[in-house]
Amino acid sequence: MSKKAMETQELDTRESLLTLSKTLRLSSFDMARWLVSLLTLQQQKCRVVEANVQGLEGRRFLVLALDSIFDCGRTNNYHSQLALVAEESWVKAAETVSVTPLPPQQLAFMCMESAHFDHCY
Repeated sequence: MSKKAMETQELDTRESLLTLSKTLRLSSFDMARWLVSLLTLQQQKCRVVEANVQGLEGRRFLVLALDSIFDCGRTNNYHSQLALVAEESWVKAAETVSVTPLPPQQLAFMCMESAHFDHCY
């Protein structure tokens, strides 16, 4: 995903964010950081929490934004898929997590598949 695509595309709906996230291969924390960064660029308010979600295994990173709860995956996932939590009442024992939004240049780099060098020795 290019910087220009991020800047010109309106990413202020749940559906547009969920669709765009399907092209990414990010850890759960990086997915939360990606989402916070995009929302911040669109001047949308958001908050990240780590919590348990009823019916799902393990602690998860959740982003609260756009009157929705985005599930970024279990905290130890190295490849996550963004999803929505249907009911706020399902979120248990939430703790706020500090996530600093990335500038557009770093965000574009994080999203490049070739930026992942962890398999090289």
